[in-house]
Amino acid sequence: MAPGQKLPGGPANWSLGARYRRGMHILPQTAGHSQNGLDFHIGGGVDYRFYPHLSLRAEVDWIKTRVFGEWGDSAQANLDIVLHF
Repeated sequence: MAPGQKLPGGPANWSLGARYRRGMHILPQTAGHSQNGLDFHIGGGVDYRFYPHLSLRAEVDWIKTRVFGEWGDSAQANLDIVLHF
């Protein structure tokens, strides 16, 4: 497996009416530039559609990383604007 290669997994989404959509994801992949590293992104978020082609997305992820036999934990939060085609 090449460094940075993503493994099977991906987002799942649920509609909460016309304006809201929530989702979750689990994304395993190899970590960084190492052949012996692995990480998992586990998280979820919500989209709020405020215009027919624009949404505001809030997401939170927990990241579990294993590199050179050591485990590490971190978190990230995103606030995005999504353009729908």
